Amino acid sequence: MKSENTAISERKFTISYFINEQIEFRNWSHDLLLEKLGVSKDEFYKIIENEEPISELFGRKLATVFSTSTEYWINLDTIYKKWYKHKKK
Repeated sequence: MKSENTAISERKFTISYFINEQIEFRNWSHDLLLEKLGVSKDEFYKIIENEEPISELFGRKLATVFSTSTEYWINLDTIYKKWYKHKKK
């Protein structure tokens, strides 16, 4: 069995995949999610388009809205970015 550091998937999903999965499950719009998160479209899209890393505050907001943990969102983002960096090499 490969360790966490050496196991590389052929495809990883960005944070936006998991956010979209959650809002589709709830039948919400992006605008409703933005309202529930209390963030601007600019802030939201910078994060889901991987222009900025997810902050603890943003992760906490997602955790509250989706009944998950802050670490869940931060870990998803961190793992994707590590995978992407490795893939580019």
